Amino acid sequence: MFKKIKAMTIFSLTLGLILLLFGSYLKTHQLNKKENLFINKTDYDVTLKDNPFFASKTISSNHYYITKLIDKVNITFDLTLDDSYDYDITTTLKGYINSDEVWQKEYPSLTGHFDKKLKKKVTIDYDTYQSLFKDFKNTYDIPLEAKVIVSLKAISKDKKFYPLIEVMIPIDDKVTYVTINELDNHLTKKSDTTYKLLFISGYLMITMFLLILLKKYTYPKNSVSYVLKRYADIIVKISTSPDINNLNIIYLDNINDVINFAILYNAKVLVYDDTFYSFDNHNCYIYKDFFK
Repeated sequence: MFKKIKAMTIFSLTLGLILLLFGSYLKTHQLNKKENLFINKTDYDVTLKDNPFFASKTISSNHYYITKLIDKVNITFDLTLDDSYDYDITTTLKGYINSDEVWQKEYPSLTGHFDKKLKKKVTIDYDTYQSLFKDFKNTYDIPLEAKVIVSLKAISKDKKFYPLIEVMIPIDDKVTYVTINELDNHLTKKSDTTYKLLFISGYLMITMFLLILLKKYTYPKNSVSYVLKRYADIIVKISTSPDINNLNIIYLDNINDVINFAILYNAKVLVYDDTFYSFDNHNCYIYKDFFK
């Protein structure tokens, strides 16, 4: 019995550690997998009007641009998803006062279908949007700021919409800076139930192991460990099994009963192979330590 309990304890600890390690590996693996489900390489460049100041007519992304020199903003949506989707690219001119939207004009969408990989170019004629913005601003004489927002949405087979990317182009009198924003689209969020269950199972197994250790190394008065320390003067460990053939055998459920009989008859308690023996003239009292 002792060997079985010891084996169960070692097994629970080992399995708990394995489950924790596997859960940790699976979580990392899933996170890496998530990153690969949505790969965004969207970029843009800016085409300049003819001018004597810039040798090249095209300037790459991530710069400030002089608005009077901007001819076109050339956006290339380049992304990879985990499945095939329809797409919807919408261009909207929005007017703001102190960051609060007060006006917008939406233009016809570009739609289509892609199988995991999408590469689509959209060209924004800067003067077209700037002229409309200035007409609106001057007509109503209000201190507006404006942005052209080009947004890309994915549409799943079950007709769910997933906003993916927004390209924001400020309309300004002097300089502008274009930004690309990835949106919280929920497409890459996988269930973490599996590794959560593994973590919980691992913790339960280790907790079981710790409880067994706690039971073993805390000494209530009816525990074997307590008795061995408390009554060391009357307990004798022997190397061979005592001869009990001619005695009445009485099995006890509590080790303290063995001690009490030994004290009553001024005898020793013999211990052999996790079994405790106490004797009187006619009887042998036996307690087996199953949980050592």
